[in-house]
Amino acid sequence: MEYLNKELSEIAEELSDGDWIEKKDQSLSGILLIQTGNVGVIEYRNKEDRKYITEETFRRLDCKEIFPGDILISRLPDPVGRSCIIPELKSRLITAVDCAIFRPKSQYDSKYLNYLLNSYGSMSQVNKFLTGSSRKRISRRNLEKVNLPIPFKNSQPDFEEQKKVADKIDRLFSKIEKGIEKTRLTLASAQKLLQSELTKVFEYGLQNSWEEKRFIDHAKIINGYSFKSTDYKSAGIPLIRIGNLENNVVVLDSCQFLPEKFKDSYKKFILKKGDLLIALSGATTGKIGRYVRDDVALLNQRVGKIVPNNCIDIDYVYYFFLSDYSQKQILELSKGAAQPNLTDKTTQSLKIRIPLKNNQPDTEEQRRVVKRFKNIQDATSELERRCQDQLDDFNKLKQSILNQAFRGKL
Repeated sequence: MEYLNKELSEIAEELSDGDWIEKKDQSLSGILLIQTGNVGVIEYRNKEDRKYITEETFRRLDCKEIFPGDILISRLPDPVGRSCIIPELKSRLITAVDCAIFRPKSQYDSKYLNYLLNSYGSMSQVNKFLTGSSRKRISRRNLEKVNLPIPFKNSQPDFEEQKKVADKIDRLFSKIEKGIEKTRLTLASAQKLLQSELTKVFEYGLQNSWEEKRFIDHAKIINGYSFKSTDYKSAGIPLIRIGNLENNVVVLDSCQFLPEKFKDSYKKFILKKGDLLIALSGATTGKIGRYVRDDVALLNQRVGKIVPNNCIDIDYVYYFFLSDYSQKQILELSKGAAQPNLTDKTTQSLKIRIPLKNNQPDTEEQRRVVKRFKNIQDATSELERRCQDQLDDFNKLKQSILNQAFRGKL
């Protein structure tokens, strides 16, 4: 079998850009607009947030209609050059200007070409043509120069061989997908394990001696301060806002800073290592984060610092706010407001279940429960790491298969 490299321009019946559709041109219904976000690696991404244009706009802008079976190649963003075949979407379709419409000639199998376009061999060619400083992209003219290996027979593209290779990749990918699905199920089970244990403890208690108490009787939430944007500096003391609570810790990404002198003026709002914070308003109300840095920071008014009394272990409170049980309460207490808020009034109704001894909070039992949570969390994290490694290996195997196809060795 002979393989010849052919440029996309030679393979294409049509290779053109989509249409320039501005926000003002979009509508809530009509002709569906396919964007770069819909173009996945090999597969189409069906997103809930759909954009449309009207029939009148379609005619006014002289848009190019696309059809199921067409290949779309994303000219940005990363990974540039990825492609997918448009499925049946039960709608008339157009695409955005940053998607190239690739309609191959009849001698070429679309599925075979789509697989090759997503291989390292094709992507590496695309990378050589990328331009732009902040957002890399490839022009359609340069995209046309990408070479794909095509099986030939009697000096003509061998359509049957292309189809045979594509079908083989289908079968191999199908086996890999079964492994991926199994791994994802394992990962989902691992992620539910800790939440199941949290629910068992905080909603039901481990023993009859456990009781539900008012959270406010055992801990308080200190609001941050409303610093002015004119106080912000490029360096200094970090200002912790809602956006800095991520994955249950405080991160300083996109952080604002305040003058060093504020350290003495606003002592009440200073954070130190180990402090537990909670978002007090907006869609992320109830989201928590531990401050794990050695340097001090200051607290914004939309974030509160949770300060338990001596009868409640801080780590026990941390796991309480990780539980669905606490989040359901927060959601219920926030109902009816324009946006969710945790105020002094709402926290008065917040309940926490705690172990008692001699009718007093049993801190020793709390620490035992915390140790139990940490052991589960550590085991879950290790299992998640292994599952992620497995998923990475599956994706590498897919790319290896595509690379063999690109070299004509599959």
